[in-house]
Amino acid sequence: MLSAAVSAEYLFDIFLDMVSLVGDWVDVVVESTHGSVSGQARLWRREGIDRVVLVSIFCEFEQLLTHDGCTGVAVMNPRQFIELQFDEHKLLHVYSPRLQTFQRCLDCWGVPRSRHLPLICEADHIHCTQLRFAQELPILLYRLAAEAEKGDRQ
Repeated sequence: MLSAAVSAEYLFDIFLDMVSLVGDWVDVVVESTHGSVSGQARLWRREGIDRVVLVSIFCEFEQLLTHDGCTGVAVMNPRQFIELQFDEHKLLHVYSPRLQTFQRCLDCWGVPRSRHLPLICEADHIHCTQLRFAQELPILLYRLAAEAEKGDRQ
């Protein structure tokens, strides 16, 4: 496992670079606590989406993904045992037998290495959001579902 906290100015670009390392045909999970009375996250899964299409959708929802403290995504390639998480804390986590590929990506962006810095999720914290993000989430989910229907018809 590899975890990275990245400066906000580079975070989304690095995330997109890492998505390209997961594979050309991926699965995606959106996790959100929006609308949850118990604080339990709800998950929506989309299997088999073209990475280029997924990146395009992510770019449409960059503000939601980078600024909403209640929403995170995971991009997976189950055939290669790779999972990239961009969590609600805006941290990047990679699970892969080939972590060095992802570490090289971070190195190219000049992300410093440290084994001793605590991550925000390890301390007491709160999650922040805005109403507009709660309103955008269903649109993101609709776009992912619409791409699934297009793929089914082709």
